Amino acid sequence: VHGDCQFDNLDNMMVRLMSIVQLLFFSILGVVYVHGNPDSQSSKPYALFYSIPLPGHINPLLAQASELYARGWDVEVVSTNHVYSHFSSEIKATNAVISYHNLGCDKLATFDSVSANISVSTDYAAGYTAICEWTMILYECMYKQTVSYLNSKTRKPTVMVIDAVTIVGLDVAEDLNLNYVINMACILPLLSDSVLPVANYLPGLASPFPLSSIIPTHSYLTRLIIPPLRLLFRSIISLTNDRSLQTERQKVGSKREVGWWGVHRGRAILVTGGVWGLDYARALPPNVHLLGPNILPHHADKALSLHEEEFFSRARQTNAMVIYVSLGTIAYPSQKQVETLLAAFTSK
Repeated sequence: VHGDCQFDNLDNMMVRLMSIVQLLFFSILGVVYVHGNPDSQSSKPYALFYSIPLPGHINPLLAQASELYARGWDVEVVSTNHVYSHFSSEIKATNAVISYHNLGCDKLATFDSVSANISVSTDYAAGYTAICEWTMILYECMYKQTVSYLNSKTRKPTVMVIDAVTIVGLDVAEDLNLNYVINMACILPLLSDSVLPVANYLPGLASPFPLSSIIPTHSYLTRLIIPPLRLLFRSIISLTNDRSLQTERQKVGSKREVGWWGVHRGRAILVTGGVWGLDYARALPPNVHLLGPNILPHHADKALSLHEEEFFSRARQTNAMVIYVSLGTIAYPSQKQVETLLAAFTSK
């Protein structure tokens, strides 16, 4: 009973902490709005959420957009037609009235072929590079369509909330001198080591290959080898993806020059839903704020699929315990680690 009470108290503390953090985020947007819009007293604030057309990048923005609508903001989502059906189904389950502006651009490059290739590959670096190249194909069209759309509006966004990987959105906001907030899935992969250094034994999101099968995770050799490897991979990105990025910027006349690992060093506020890599205490930069997961409320009551119902029904009939272990999308467990987990779960 004492243990249950401890867990209840911990749950309550976590709920309160998340409420405080979310309140802080939306208060920050209010400050950006008041300081960035001289007409703030005469009209409702207007937030424009912007992302490449991938559901995983749109989802956290939709949760934030729904919350801002509930707080009296005018809200709009801008992307391409590829994610419009996903947007519609997600927003339909809420009471939010959120408009969607379709930039087109989908015929230039579909994500299906890219997705099929990276899904069967165990090389994360190759998959990361493939996604970057795909976004570069969309860059020129998305940039021109977005600038044209914003210039045609008599009312400018109070603030843009831009997915961190959507470099084109950051370039548009900077070139048009608009206030913006960057929404990041994780902190460390997209922040420069000079801003927030990663633990020196963690491979980092952009690792050239998994090291767990070669070097013990926390060995001195790992601490010695991984930092230069991470630097080497980022240098390769600078020589390849950054060159493509600058070529696309020249086509549209963008004044920005920073590369993939420099886009988040500017004046923007950064909010993040994940803290992968923060394995020891350290001070965060003053413009970085932790939000926790951004999930639309209706997902909490979402019914299980038939396959999931069948799985849990079979487990209940046999009195089996179901343990879900998530290693994330960037983990490369060794055989010994998997065997250790299995042995621990099956032991009496």
